[in-house]
Amino acid sequence: MDEDPMEIDHGQALETGDAVDSSIIMDWVETPAYWQGWEAKGNREAEYPIHVVVDTNVLMDIEIFDRLADTNQWNIVFCIPWIVLGELDKLKQGSKSADQGGEDESKSMRARMAIKYLEESFQSEKKSFLGQSLLQFKEAVKKYGVPGIKSTNDDLIIHCSLQKKHMDQSKPLLLLSNDKNLCLKAAACDVRAFTLAKLLQDRDKILSGLVDETSRRAPEAAAGAESHQQQLKLDSPHHPRTNLRGLDKDAIEIDSSLDKVLGLLEQSIPIFIEKRFRESFGSEWEAMVSIAPPWSLQDCFKLLRQHWWSLDLDQDAQVTVDLLVHVHDRKKQGKGKVPLSTFLMFMDSACNLSDILQIKDKADEVHAIRDSIYKAIALNTDHSS
Repeated sequence: MDEDPMEIDHGQALETGDAVDSSIIMDWVETPAYWQGWEAKGNREAEYPIHVVVDTNVLMDIEIFDRLADTNQWNIVFCIPWIVLGELDKLKQGSKSADQGGEDESKSMRARMAIKYLEESFQSEKKSFLGQSLLQFKEAVKKYGVPGIKSTNDDLIIHCSLQKKHMDQSKPLLLLSNDKNLCLKAAACDVRAFTLAKLLQDRDKILSGLVDETSRRAPEAAAGAESHQQQLKLDSPHHPRTNLRGLDKDAIEIDSSLDKVLGLLEQSIPIFIEKRFRESFGSEWEAMVSIAPPWSLQDCFKLLRQHWWSLDLDQDAQVTVDLLVHVHDRKKQGKGKVPLSTFLMFMDSACNLSDILQIKDKADEVHAIRDSIYKAIALNTDHSS
């Protein structure tokens, strides 16, 4: 990546709609005619089952990269992030500092070679290249960026990788970068990443393994989605909620149950966060967390929201966290008793999150509290009928 990052503040700029304007992010005004977004190749992309997102530093060694692109028996489609074109354009123009000397001229020349190579490759029938459009770039920033946190160029590369990966999860995807730190960050977001040298050295082994892994995941993902929908029907909210009108709501211990569950989450979430970050970043994990431990429950919720990609939280999990935060904030601000319907949704969400956290003893306690609530509702509605 370029040493001078083009940062984007999601919390301020995206809401106004002008933060990621090309005139701010990059130096050019007009997008090249061949740069038409992920759909540019139309149905031809179906011939290329492996997606490889390419970082700027890889393209700066275009002769070596071309060895991979020219021996494309694996049917790779190379995906170029919008920010990469911006970095190449900036490097092409060179530095105004006289101290840089020949090194800066060399970078400028290599950037120009990379841009020319991309222009020819995008229009070639022998190679398959796709480029993230400005609109897709903005969409990725909005979807994967964290409000109030500035995105570095590394972040924008990962946003692009996640966007392309989620557009078609049946196709294998990897990130190609010579920045080992970026590879590490990508791995924390469940994006496989390799250096160009490593991919050239073990290409067949890496790509065949990636294809096999994606093939195994495809039916599991479909089965998991179906199972999740069935579980929602069973768990939310069982049969008792269909007969709440005749219920004596004072018989349900809402406040005490909320306190117990929130206390269990406050014990569980820090364990989960630390475990995931240690797995991804080793002994340096604390430097990667936006809030230093020890954490309050409010801190924990912030971390779940800010680091959802590193913690591997999908969209359903994010919705679950949002509901828990709503009830937690309502209780903390003393806005009165939580409505029973909201409380029951909170209990379902707490069970779902506890299952994700995989702290078994705490999860068992949360489930036991919810089960006792449902039993109390069932008994109460039976007596009132």
